[in-house]
Amino acid sequence: MTDPAIQSMIDLQKQSLAAGRAASRISGTRNSYRRDNPVEYTNVMAYLDGGPRPTGTLTKMGEHLVLEEDVRIALVKYQPTATPPPPGILAPDFSGDWHAATGTGLLTQPQAADYTFILDGTPDTRMQIVTTPKRRTAATFSVKVTVAPGGDRAENSATHVLYTPGMEFWAAWSIYLDPTWTPPVGFALFHQFFGETGGQSTGSPPFALEITTSSNFELRVRGGAKANAGASAPKDVGHTIAAVSTGVWHDFLAHIRLAKDSSGLIELYHRIQGDNWPGTPSATDTGINVLTVAGIDQNVYPESGYYRSADPNQIILYTAGMWVRSSRSEAEVFFN
Repeated sequence: MTDPAIQSMIDLQKQSLAAGRAASRISGTRNSYRRDNPVEYTNVMAYLDGGPRPTGTLTKMGEHLVLEEDVRIALVKYQPTATPPPPGILAPDFSGDWHAATGTGLLTQPQAADYTFILDGTPDTRMQIVTTPKRRTAATFSVKVTVAPGGDRAENSATHVLYTPGMEFWAAWSIYLDPTWTPPVGFALFHQFFGETGGQSTGSPPFALEITTSSNFELRVRGGAKANAGASAPKDVGHTIAAVSTGVWHDFLAHIRLAKDSSGLIELYHRIQGDNWPGTPSATDTGINVLTVAGIDQNVYPESGYYRSADPNQIILYTAGMWVRSSRSEAEVFFN
């Protein structure tokens, strides 16, 4: 029988995710909630900072944020010593695999499901739905990502799907670098778990899959407490995964346990389509992998595409999207 306290947290999380998904259908940029609902926004932010819980009817976005804080408070009451909840107990599944796309052309918000935001609400030629190259037999489309010379990003994010300290899950991605691709001149990443919690943000993400100037795939992990988003993380390490190659699909499979202490773990497996998975991880990180900013532990959400520093070159890559699942066997279905 499930512990009533745990069941209560699970129910709260389900309500929060439902509200978050409803909120994701509201058009506009990330700042539209604050702009369109200034009074509610102020009351909700006050609750997130320790003030009274808002009363009355809220928008779906407000309901989502309040319920997330309810979950956090419930966790604190359930674990007064701040020990993380049992691994994996609340980790939500995520399917950012273009399953809602109905045809080729510009990637729009409805077709990007289950992602919440696409290019801050402004679809353009940076993301296009295509039929070739295609990685997944079970899918109809891939997404072509183009970042023009001087441009810095083309990303999708799922702000309503949150992963918190103590959760354990598996994630799967596939990307294809166009033969015209050139190495970045600075930092570049194609996936990050980014966070914005309690009025703060992680700044540089605690988890990122990057491409280095020396043409290697790299796992970048950050953790620890810092004063603000712009400050350096106490832990900031990179682990080489494999050499970059173009014109082929690269598969990535990660086992992630989020933790504020030595129990944190990331095991990253890499292969080229058609190869077997290696018997041991291609890259491993142990220890803290959660960022605490201004005293607030940062929950994270998926953000994928391409993000880089200023670069004079155009890049083109294709993505099959990503999944998050509770087990390796479930995550590996993504590659079918």
